[in-house]
Amino acid sequence: MEKIRFTLKIAVAQLNPKIGAFSKQIEKAKQAIAQAKKQGAELLLFPELFTTGYAPRDLLGYDSFVDGNLAALKALAKLADGITILTGFVERNPAKTGKPFFNSAALIRNKKIEAVYRKTLLPYYNIFEEERYFEAGDKHLLVFDQGGTRFAVSICEEIWNQPEHVHRAYEHDPLSTLKKKKVDVLLNLSASPFHVGKPAERLELLKSIAKKHKVGIAYCSQVGANDDLIFDGGSVIMSKQGKVLASAPAFEEAVLVNDLTTPGRVAKLPKSRIEWIARALELGLRDYTKKIGVPRVILGLSGGIDSAVAACIAVKALGEANVLGILLPSRFTSNDSLADAIELGSRLGIETQTISIEPVFSAYERQWLESEGQPLTGVSNENLQPRIRMTWLMAMANKGNRLLLNTSNKSEIAMGYATLYGDSSGALALLGDLVKDDVYKLAAYYNADELVIPDRILTRAPTAELRPNQTDQDSLPPYPILDKQVQKVVERMELPAAKGKDWETFRRLYAAAEYKRRQLPPALRVTSHAFGTGRRMPIAATPIEL
Repeated sequence: MEKIRFTLKIAVAQLNPKIGAFSKQIEKAKQAIAQAKKQGAELLLFPELFTTGYAPRDLLGYDSFVDGNLAALKALAKLADGITILTGFVERNPAKTGKPFFNSAALIRNKKIEAVYRKTLLPYYNIFEEERYFEAGDKHLLVFDQGGTRFAVSICEEIWNQPEHVHRAYEHDPLSTLKKKKVDVLLNLSASPFHVGKPAERLELLKSIAKKHKVGIAYCSQVGANDDLIFDGGSVIMSKQGKVLASAPAFEEAVLVNDLTTPGRVAKLPKSRIEWIARALELGLRDYTKKIGVPRVILGLSGGIDSAVAACIAVKALGEANVLGILLPSRFTSNDSLADAIELGSRLGIETQTISIEPVFSAYERQWLESEGQPLTGVSNENLQPRIRMTWLMAMANKGNRLLLNTSNKSEIAMGYATLYGDSSGALALLGDLVKDDVYKLAAYYNADELVIPDRILTRAPTAELRPNQTDQDSLPPYPILDKQVQKVVERMELPAAKGKDWETFRRLYAAAEYKRRQLPPALRVTSHAFGTGRRMPIAATPIEL
């Protein structure tokens, strides 16, 4: 291997910040600094906007929040004793025009902020909205020398403007001057949100940049989950030949130390697409409950596939002692559903309770007949049941200080196949970015080592059990067809070439349900296009060609 001019060790701190938890960020930094120095590192990288956590969004509108971030930066500077630190932070824009802040990186040496670099490429698409808050920098990479090596600093999006890898390209490529400035190592501070396929795409991008510009790379990204966004980390150190010398494990905090010449520890990554999804959802739920400060959850167990998989994720993320399953049968609930839900709870080791909603349901029907002079029938009758269930679940959640988990999947959400203020409710939608087929694949994943989900749940036709002999396919296109339509229309924003009966059903239900989707709880994002932060669809509109 051809060696670069390098005489010092570099450390990358892949950490999990909580937005606005400035003192906790500093405590994490102290531990990372101690670990890096113990291994002989002289330069340490923290992620993009590390002092605040990504993404702070409208919290930036509060002066006290921005001041807290600047105070954290000063505290971090005091820790730079015997080690150089590069960290992301929010910088106020002193100019009278332009956006009020910069997304910046501070170079700290000898306990002093020696230089500041301002991010030049600000993404404003899908889940990103940086142009809402930040002014772009002046298009010149920060370059500095240490230990006989020449470093250049970049921030997240600035490595993604490579037309050979991504469709979207900016006019300016910050990396174009790397050779001219004789840079040895490119440093990148990131907060790169996860979606399926993103880790492999990111790694190939970094390898391409290393080879193209003949630079070593130290890439430091945030890990953890904030609201619906999940961050896998993906931090890596590689040679200028694009060889990975050290990498951090996915979905975990870690500190990497390497001299960019010697192969080090390369973490094992999830082996399959479904394992990536499972690990992401487990982290997403774990961080959501931890950062909100409510570690226990509750969910309704119906005896169906969605609630079964949601329960598996919850147990993996939080432990069985922190998960409560409630069975709320009505006259339409089959004995098989009850038996399967009870068996699932037993196999998972979680507490379960069974409370029949039949007395309340019957009372509603009697009151309706008395008030309206006619029976409560049709959809009104069907939707009453999940609304009764939700009332009980929320009462139990309040009683036990638990978060209620929503179990709707992406295919159902696309069709509006959920009852407002019923099964559409909850604090977090675990499966809200998964089509039905992926729910079944997750079930197989959790059953691989130990049979947790009863076989009958996997083989019976999906049903809401709100009327006799009901199945989902009475109202929806078959799930194999529906899933493909959802992936095409929602994730790839394409329309099908062939438009038959199933498409007409999809078109009608999809177009009518936007107002319901707007009222759903946050859904953990695992695909490139989810129902959530990155979606900007009008409610009162007729989509073109739909």
